[in-house]
Amino acid sequence: VARGRRGWPGSGPIPVASDPSKLDSEWGMLRNKSLKQGRTLAYSFERHETVAVGVGRIIGELTWTTTQELYPSHPRHQDWVHNTRTRYKRVRSLLRLVRDSLGDEVYRAEMDRIREATGLLSRLRDAEVLVQTADLLAEHIAEDDRLAQLRQWLGERYRQISHIETNIQQLLLATAREMDELTLRSANWQLPEDYDQPLRQFTRCYSRGLRQMGVAFEQPGDEVFHDWRKRVKDYYYHFQLFGMAWSPTMSLRVDDIKLLSDLLGEDHDIAVLREVLSAETGAPEMSPQLDEKVRGFQQELRDRSKALAERVYDYEPDALADELRRIFERWH
Repeated sequence: VARGRRGWPGSGPIPVASDPSKLDSEWGMLRNKSLKQGRTLAYSFERHETVAVGVGRIIGELTWTTTQELYPSHPRHQDWVHNTRTRYKRVRSLLRLVRDSLGDEVYRAEMDRIREATGLLSRLRDAEVLVQTADLLAEHIAEDDRLAQLRQWLGERYRQISHIETNIQQLLLATAREMDELTLRSANWQLPEDYDQPLRQFTRCYSRGLRQMGVAFEQPGDEVFHDWRKRVKDYYYHFQLFGMAWSPTMSLRVDDIKLLSDLLGEDHDIAVLREVLSAETGAPEMSPQLDEKVRGFQQELRDRSKALAERVYDYEPDALADELRRIFERWH
């Protein structure tokens, strides 16, 4: 498969059409060729490539993967929604590394477009996550009739929201088209050749996460922990982007960062669940006993997060900057 300077496969637009047979044939050929050539789609900068080429390639690969999942297998739309939202989060983290080169106008415009595109999917995904959160609580809390009732109500709520989104296929196609357009726009971005700026941004984002961690444990609250979670997510994605450069020992860190992100994600899901129950008409109420158990489990998640954070935020920002530059220059 031909690799274009700013995208993969090729440098032209990704074919997204309402005709499933067309997508089946075009994407089927591309996928088969890539598999035969042993091509691996990696969310990581590659050795000896410039920032400009790397950013375009990564966005192109995320777009290609998103579109090929539409057909021909026709997966559960829940899986596609989750995977696509995750890819958009990866794009956001990538853009943060090159924010200075993009400029505020382009950067904010792209972030707004991503927010609008993913907003179409959020209602579906968030409703499903709350059902999964109830299942998580059931695994860690002693049997409670109120929890069973809550799970039943959340399941019905999810089914109703899914039914409202009757034109789900067009919703998925529209989101895929937006990612395709993002790939094409990226060809016009003025990006640097070397990695000085992305490495500086990596350190800045890490520093923000370190500060937010301190705030979270000094002034604990749902919003504060959610803000820290977003910084940890950036840390995880940025670490992946430079993953090819890490030593085996350094690479182990990514597993801890992912676990920390997951713990904070579960904490946030519980906070959202409590918010939905208090805001929506007809929602069941938690008994005082159940609420106490839920808050106790949420505190356990935060305690585990604190212990893990001490491992993954063990560098001072300046020391991390020096280490990143030393490792990356030797590798690249």
